[in-house]
Amino acid sequence: MIKKRLSFFAILLIGNILLVGIIILISGLFSWHHLDNEYQKSSETEQARLLEVAQEFFEHTWPDTRPDIGTINRSCRRLITDRELRITVIYKDGLVLGDSWANPEKMENHRTEDRPEIMTVLKTGKPGRSVRTSETVNVELRCFALPIRKDGQIEGVIRIAMPVRAIAEGSGLIRSALLWSASLAIVSAILLASILSWIWYSPLRQLTPAAREIASRERDSQPPSSGACELAQLSMASA
Repeated sequence: MIKKRLSFFAILLIGNILLVGIIILISGLFSWHHLDNEYQKSSETEQARLLEVAQEFFEHTWPDTRPDIGTINRSCRRLITDRELRITVIYKDGLVLGDSWANPEKMENHRTEDRPEIMTVLKTGKPGRSVRTSETVNVELRCFALPIRKDGQIEGVIRIAMPVRAIAEGSGLIRSALLWSASLAIVSAILLASILSWIWYSPLRQLTPAAREIASRERDSQPPSSGACELAQLSMASA
């Protein structure tokens, strides 16, 4: 008497689904990691490129005397029309001359240690970067800053900031697209696994009854059996 056990078809199906599922999981994680890294790099590159363009513009238009807030502020708002980007121009003493999101006349002095991207530029002349929450607009920003030079001297700082929320939303879109693709792939994999399992199982299913019928005429003892029920039946039939 053969004990109740999974059919060979069920074993094939489960095995194929597990195999394909593992492959999809590994490839999905790899794709997510790769695409997210590429998106982050692309986002940073675009932000840095816009910053360099803005730096070049202000260095060419920087006046010989102390800049006028109104003029600089209008230039900031003309240069950046994308509401997901914020451009700020700061004088070397920390006075805000222009900002595309806020009124510079109401903004506090920016020559402070809690704005490391600006202090790095003013102290070293090198590019500054930071991720922090803006005290002016209360939004977490990724900030890139460069010096504005006139006759070789640092006269101010140009900064372009991007909300971390917008960066996360971009990553979220990639994740959602991958999840939808993975879901579709899993459904397709189950269908494919079912078809393949049936193709492999069908010959065995046709063979088993015939073997049992032949063996039933000659069997005088019952051999040990193991594995799927069809394989166990074949084992008994071969005795």
